[in-house]
Amino acid sequence: MNRWPFIFVVLGLLAAGLAYERVSEPDPISTTTEIIEFDVITPAMSNPPHLDSAWYCPMGSSDSGGFADHEIYISNLAETSAVANLSILTAEGQGAGRRIELAPMQTERVQLSGSQESPVAGAVVEIISGEGVVGHAVTTDHGRAEGPCATQVSNRWFFASGRTELDSKQYMALMNPFPETAVFNVEFRTLARSRQPQALQGASVPARSVRIIDIGENITSEANVATIVTTQRGRLIAERLQVIDGSLGANGAALQLGVARPASSWIMPAGRINEGGDHSLIIFNPAEPNDPVLTVDDEGKEVLIDDQSETTAVVDIQLWPNNPADLSLYGVVTTTREIRPGSFETIDIGAQAIRFGFPLPYELGVNVLVQNDLPVVVERWQVAKTLQDPSDPAAAVAAAEDDEEENADAAAADGEEGAGEEAAADADAAAADGEEGGAAEEGAADAAIVENPVVDINGEPLPQPTATAGLATSRGVEQLSTRWIVPWVSVTGDSTSVVIVSPEEASVEVRIMTNGGFVGPTRATVPRGGRTVVPIALPAGGGGVIEVTSDVPVAVEAMTVFPDESLDVVPAIPTVVRS
Repeated sequence: MNRWPFIFVVLGLLAAGLAYERVSEPDPISTTTEIIEFDVITPAMSNPPHLDSAWYCPMGSSDSGGFADHEIYISNLAETSAVANLSILTAEGQGAGRRIELAPMQTERVQLSGSQESPVAGAVVEIISGEGVVGHAVTTDHGRAEGPCATQVSNRWFFASGRTELDSKQYMALMNPFPETAVFNVEFRTLARSRQPQALQGASVPARSVRIIDIGENITSEANVATIVTTQRGRLIAERLQVIDGSLGANGAALQLGVARPASSWIMPAGRINEGGDHSLIIFNPAEPNDPVLTVDDEGKEVLIDDQSETTAVVDIQLWPNNPADLSLYGVVTTTREIRPGSFETIDIGAQAIRFGFPLPYELGVNVLVQNDLPVVVERWQVAKTLQDPSDPAAAVAAAEDDEEENADAAAADGEEGAGEEAAADADAAAADGEEGGAAEEGAADAAIVENPVVDINGEPLPQPTATAGLATSRGVEQLSTRWIVPWVSVTGDSTSVVIVSPEEASVEVRIMTNGGFVGPTRATVPRGGRTVVPIALPAGGGGVIEVTSDVPVAVEAMTVFPDESLDVVPAIPTVVRS
């Protein structure tokens, strides 16, 4: 059993064959655009940079009153100039295009409605020379969402979760950037059964176009729907937009690329557990109940598992606090679940935090490791509800400190798990029983005197406000890298932070690129098996590209609270070494 969370990452990297260092070429595709696919699952950049690269931004609209007003952010990180060719793809086919000259260290913001009005408007951006990165944002009636554009195409895409309840809209965009029609099938998995709507079997996405599917028109009133897209011909890019309209309390929007290939390890660095909000982890085992499963053996070779009794994923869920000592202090043990083929399970992370007596609000990363190396898909959902007013950062910090003192005192008085000597006793008992991660060091400090865990790199309370509304989803990352790029993130005063986790002690530098140069660096140390929050300081209402470099491989996400009091988690893009 695993004793510390950093072992999770080490094992995951070994199973992946140190994927963050590998790049491979795909099979030839009939297209005028060269497609480079990295041997990683998330969008990725290469080192050294390619002379040209393609980025795919499927989800959005560009008409007046559209469901997702689409904006593209194209950046050149190099000290040399570059050229970007942007093409708009609509439901009817290829639309307007633009050629953009990119100066060194410049970002070009493109509102697609300024080039072409269309109810469906995705974009393909080809960057020549320089070092390019592309992100995008959509603005809905119920919130704004940001994320990276894709760098790969695939014949299969997976989403672990999605909601189609009365207050929810779930849209899936399928982009076909190639000159031939793509044919696909969609399967939905709910708690009750698998569904394959006839209209989405053998369906098509015409050449150089985008198709938007309203999931709620096919699967209604479900709190969780997992989705699998498989192509019969051609390859696609899949992206989801989840919108919650506020009619049942919460509102917000979240943008997320699909997973092209499930993995046996996932890391989700950014998250803050608050009172009154929902915070959950969904783990989906996409294996067909009667089909063999492709996995990786100890030597890194792909093998098929035919024995159906071996296709149940045994999954460890590990919590990753800023201070690794909190694992012992609060008697944290690893949660383990068995997930049958074709099934998913939802774990309430907020309830887990309360179970271990964490003082709320509490900054926390989440790790998922499959003991028997079967590939799964995960998503972390954070839904903010009726929390304190974020307009006064100092008041938010004071309220957070008050809540922590009250929670710690109550824990000590009531004897809740994780407080003081009782936490140490529980941890010792867990160790005696063989439960992972529960061993507490002798003489652990009492929980009532724990400093505010929501602190910056200097140990001071973060002035970051807490969202009163909003939705953030994360599909996590499956590998580590020594360089990460957040392609664009809005910065609203002190409300944006970069979250870094590391299996080993890491020295990191964080820089922000504005037009013409970088601001920073801000230097920080990530403890071994720990987590660090680095606040981003830029004028309110602005934004930028974030670069994180480290002396050892780490994982990175950015988290933002917007002026409309919503929240978002924006994935970072790893840099991989080209072989």
